[in-house]
Amino acid sequence: MALSIAIVTYNSARSIQPALDSILRHLPEDRPAAIVVVDNHSTDDTRERLHPYARRHRNLSLIHNRVNRGFGAAHNQAASVADSAYHVICNPDIRIS
Repeated sequence: MALSIAIVTYNSARSIQPALDSILRHLPEDRPAAIVVVDNHSTDDTRERLHPYARRHRNLSLIHNRVNRGFGAAHNQAASVADSAYHVICNPDIRIS
């Protein structure tokens, strides 16, 4: 893929769904992107909110960490599984309009 998008979450249950919805809504159909979401051991229901997206969107991958590895380390995890020419680092509260 030409583009990958990484989002690192930690207790982001309230913001991750609107973020993913806005990203998915604005991706061109003829140029899909790989989306990698790394959850840094959230203690709220972030993980449960992510699973339906992974089931519906084949280009969305989830990584669930057993500990909070930190923002940078988690983004490095995402980058290591993304095979793309361009890699975008996003926060879970991003909205694309």
